[in-house]
Amino acid sequence: MLKTKLVFPVVMLLPTFVAFAAFAATAPELPRVYVDTAMPTTSVTKTVCSGGCDYRNDQLQKAIDDAQLSTTILLQAGATYTPLDDRGFILKNKTTGSGWIIIRTSAPNTSLPPPGTRLTPSYSSVMPKLVRSSAGLYALSCDVSAHHYRIIGVEFMNPGNVDTARGGAAFVACASSQETSLDMQNHHILFDRVYIHGPSGPGAAGVKFGIVFGGQNDGVIDSTIEELVSNDGESKAVGNWYGAGPMVVRNNFLSAAGENIMVGGASPFIVGLTPSDIEFRHNYLYKPLKWKDDTAYTTGPNRVVTKNLFELKNAKRVLIEGNVFENAWPDAQTGYGMMFTPRGGGSIGSDPWTIVSDVTVRSNLFKNCTDGLGVSGGGSTISLAQGGPTQRGGRFLIENNLFVGLGGDYPTGYTSGNFVIVALGPSDVQIKHNTVASYAGTTIRGSAFTFTYGVSNDGGLFPLQNFVLQDNIFHARMYVMALGEASNLSTLMPGYTWTNNVGIGPWPTSGGWNISNPILPKGNGNDYVQSEVNIGYANLVSGDYHLAATSPYRNAASDGKDIGVDWALFDSQQDPANYPTLTPSSTTTTSNSGSITGTGLAITTTTSPSPTSPPSPPTPPSITETSKHFLGKLKQLMDRVR
Repeated sequence: MLKTKLVFPVVMLLPTFVAFAAFAATAPELPRVYVDTAMPTTSVTKTVCSGGCDYRNDQLQKAIDDAQLSTTILLQAGATYTPLDDRGFILKNKTTGSGWIIIRTSAPNTSLPPPGTRLTPSYSSVMPKLVRSSAGLYALSCDVSAHHYRIIGVEFMNPGNVDTARGGAAFVACASSQETSLDMQNHHILFDRVYIHGPSGPGAAGVKFGIVFGGQNDGVIDSTIEELVSNDGESKAVGNWYGAGPMVVRNNFLSAAGENIMVGGASPFIVGLTPSDIEFRHNYLYKPLKWKDDTAYTTGPNRVVTKNLFELKNAKRVLIEGNVFENAWPDAQTGYGMMFTPRGGGSIGSDPWTIVSDVTVRSNLFKNCTDGLGVSGGGSTISLAQGGPTQRGGRFLIENNLFVGLGGDYPTGYTSGNFVIVALGPSDVQIKHNTVASYAGTTIRGSAFTFTYGVSNDGGLFPLQNFVLQDNIFHARMYVMALGEASNLSTLMPGYTWTNNVGIGPWPTSGGWNISNPILPKGNGNDYVQSEVNIGYANLVSGDYHLAATSPYRNAASDGKDIGVDWALFDSQQDPANYPTLTPSSTTTTSNSGSITGTGLAITTTTSPSPTSPPSPPTPPSITETSKHFLGKLKQLMDRVR
């Protein structure tokens, strides 16, 4: 069973004077290996169509069974293929020969967007349709050890795009409980310019999962996956519960009601396995507002239940770069753009090796999310009810990201507008060169930073080792920070770095914090201003958050750049024309967790583009709340995300 609840314990606010100190933090390790997405060639072509081909349309499974490696199977553009098996069409393990099997539309390459360009629903007419049968779980699945399949220009959908009542279904399932060792996992399964979508009507039971991966050198590129819904908050566009990696998710539009992306969250069938070496770049994660505002979707037995946009529960060496994360709001959980929260998959403590570590988050746009990021270290005190003990994670770099429109006006039980919550003492957390701008809503709630320390139901003290907050622009919100039961910042984060940050009021905050509050680090380039208008943005009203030439924070960062986002880097990593090719530091071994080591299947990657949406400025907050109300609502928030 998937565990999607989070543990961020209730904390106390303790404004106590501290002295500044600084020690170096260890940067996260980037992926050691990347999935090779270069287009393979084949030597044999087989056709599947309504007549005059190698196989009839009702013989697709036979075509797959008969195919040898280095074969292209052409499916009739626009035709519908319905499997007879509950598992859908099954990709089989080929034990002889070499190369790939390509399954693709018969439409010429010129009918599809070129490689590196995202396929949109407008290409539906040239795509063959692989559908779930009315009683089937999947449209496509992978046999044990299946390998070297590339699916190009194919649409996955329900027959007629109508609803079925089969719960827990997925369009693609390439994960199996029978794959109990690394050499049994499927590998080299790549979905390229595909369109996967659920039935979109209100009240639909929906299809829960788009693609579920469980192997090595798997991924999806240049595709659209949308309209994945369920009434339990567990729908995912892409999930990887226990695939060893490497894995690539690049240049896709991904929309699902639960977590749009989740890695980990279920007990791996291989002891000691942690999904590793994950490339997540240039994607657009989105939740349509109809799932929040339209009563046709928000009421009834099949109401759409939403959670966060992105979540890691068991993962190492993850690169999250150049993406857009848009729209998250309180529902089954509180609506974070991104969550890192180690959780085992069972209630018996069966996978204590679980960890989230070495995660790089850079040059992403977070737009209209209730809250920004949650980072939990995990550890030995996590209860069995929450998935059991895990390893303590660390090495997180949150750098050069733009957050626009955090917050929002929601019922009083939600402390919306939190920038970062850090729980259970992860080490080496660096938050650098981020800009938080243009909060949404009219009610000021939440905290810029919430830290836990020594909370009784955590069972211990969890200081942050080597914590760095540097060169950021952020809003104070109701309370600038919460320290748990720590008496001061030095106790909470020994050897911390807190320099060259700008905190935005209004001062005093609605919780009573003034600039003179001794807990706020002074000097070392830190500054506190009354309003966003004091930052000196190029054009705050139109959403241009570059610093104007007259801004006092131009060239004022610790590295001599502007405080806040480094726009040259941000624009480069969001612009496909300037995007660099990734080069792995190793191409021989995929290292996982504990005693698990990959099988040397991973090699280099190629690049791909991703459009972005320009940020638009929501209405700035103006109304206050009392500290008593805040603490009560913060407790409710933490209870909701457990």
